[in-house]
Amino acid sequence: MAATSRSNSMHAPLARRVSRPASIPTFLPCNWSSDLVTIAGVTAMYLRYRPDACTIRRLCAALCACVVVSAHAAETSILRVWASITPGCQINGVISPEAGKLGTLDFGRHPAIATDSLVTGFAANAAVTLSCTPGVALSMSLDGGSHFANGERNLDSGSHRIPYQLYRDAGLSQAVPVNQSVAVVYDNPNDIRLPIYAALQLPGLSPPGTYQDVLTVTLSW
Repeated sequence: MAATSRSNSMHAPLARRVSRPASIPTFLPCNWSSDLVTIAGVTAMYLRYRPDACTIRRLCAALCACVVVSAHAAETSILRVWASITPGCQINGVISPEAGKLGTLDFGRHPAIATDSLVTGFAANAAVTLSCTPGVALSMSLDGGSHFANGERNLDSGSHRIPYQLYRDAGLSQAVPVNQSVAVVYDNPNDIRLPIYAALQLPGLSPPGTYQDVLTVTLSW
């Protein structure tokens, strides 16, 4: 009997906790409820949340806001913009025979008995300009003219000729050979002046008339 009494005494507290009636705790916030469930002799309490209409509207608003943000999301990328400029040169303007084409070498007017040494420089046609991409290495070559003979360029009047020489410097130290390329040095790429100079020795007692020649200039770069 004493042993049985001790056993009942040991298990009495557990029996009291199991038989405690279920009730909704007063500490639960609004929209929450509790229930006691006994499974296999074990009693447990679980909580349930019942959202009200206002809570549901707030959840929907939050979800809609997320959807709107997602709908307005943007992606960025790059767009390549570029241009390629190739080096080159160009003759600008209208070239006409009356204007002297690229330009002239004019020795002027002299009496038939004159024996002067004449020098002149290239006078560019005012209606024509030569331009190149900055930094382009430009060169030129000149042919023998329309009256080339005996290794010389000549002015011709139709009945008589006077030989002349071409140079690429004002000091007449650098000759321009026939059809040989020579460098053109320039400072202004938008208005390049060809370095052409000519020298002539009047022979004296030359038949009167207009002495002339036509040269072909070839530009290379």
